[in-house]
Amino acid sequence: MYRDDFSAIETDRIDAVLRRANNMRAEYVRSFFARAARVVGAGWTAMLGRVRTNRILTELQSLSDRELADIGLSRGDIPYLSRQIGSGEPVDVAAALSTSKPTVPAVAPANSDIPAPADSVSGHKRAA
Repeated sequence: MYRDDFSAIETDRIDAVLRRANNMRAEYVRSFFARAARVVGAGWTAMLGRVRTNRILTELQSLSDRELADIGLSRGDIPYLSRQIGSGEPVDVAAALSTSKPTVPAVAPANSDIPAPADSVSGHKRAA
């Protein structure tokens, strides 16, 4: 059928339907590419985060035990820090490590009911 076969009203209706269809198609294509860009962006961000985490972990693992102690870390802290760094959240290392390790006093307080440890050689109790 040719456009000449329709009346002016029918032609206007057809034009309106075609405009609406073109607008819907354009919106679908726009939203498709917007979603695709978000997915690719999220993947890219995750990959860059993984590269950054691996670089930091490699650097920490290459340090000697003495160097780790100088910055307040031990070898056992590295896996914990890797989980913290890998989460993508900002990491406060001092706070993260202070909550990860229980603090145990080296010597019992003088007014404590805890007996003093015995000397392993003589069996005598050490003075506090």
